[in-house]
Amino acid sequence: MELVITGRHVDITPNLHELIEETVHRLDRFSVPLHGASVVVSKVHDTFEVEMTLGIRRGVRLAAHAAGSDVKGAVRAVETRIETQLIKFKERSQAHRGKRVTPQAS
Repeated sequence: MELVITGRHVDITPNLHELIEETVHRLDRFSVPLHGASVVVSKVHDTFEVEMTLGIRRGVRLAAHAAGSDVKGAVRAVETRIETQLIKFKERSQAHRGKRVTPQAS
C-alpha cells in the first residue's frame, strides 16, 4: 500500500512519520483492502489539522478531517473517524450480499 504524508507549514519529524504509519497500519485489522493512503498535516495559527484519505477500491474513497492543539491528538481523532467509516463500509458491503438459498432434495 502506498502511503503519502505531506506537511503544510509543519515539519514531518521521524516520530510523527512513525505515528502516522502505525495509525494507517492499524486500519488493516478491518480486513478491507486498502489501495493507498494520503495524510496531510497542516498548522493553522495554533491548531494542527490532519486530513486522511484512504483508497478502498476503484472509485471508493474515505476521508476524515480532525483538528487539535497537538498533533498526536489530531491524528488519534482522525483515526477514530476513519475507523467509524470503515466499519460502516464493511457492514454495508456485507449487508447487500443476501443469503444463499440451497435447494432442498426431496
